[in-house]
Amino acid sequence: MSLPKLLNEEVTVSRYELGLDFFNEYIEVFTSEAQQTCSELAELFEAANYEQLVRRAHDLKGLCFNLGLERFAAHLKSMENLGKASDREGLSTAVAALEDLKTEAVAALIAYRDAQAD
Repeated sequence: MSLPKLLNEEVTVSRYELGLDFFNEYIEVFTSEAQQTCSELAELFEAANYEQLVRRAHDLKGLCFNLGLERFAAHLKSMENLGKASDREGLSTAVAALEDLKTEAVAALIAYRDAQAD
């Protein structure tokens, strides 16, 4: 089976093995949390509140790692580093990429779930 992009097979399989209901709930929680946090990250960037931006990026990064979403997690780690360095230009680019990464991550989780049902 070919995995959807963004997924770490070992982590994702372990989450899926907890059951379809659990995995569906996890997808819902991730989708909601990612949407809220991405909006907050954009607001924190605009306010130049880099300390809080680093904290929120760290929180979402942990959730991404829990689901095997390695690329999204790596992006958030980069945002943490950019925030710590107060790199406004780098953060601007990073914030602009959040929506696409969130959308891809949710789509990858759904595709993985659907592939398991086959």
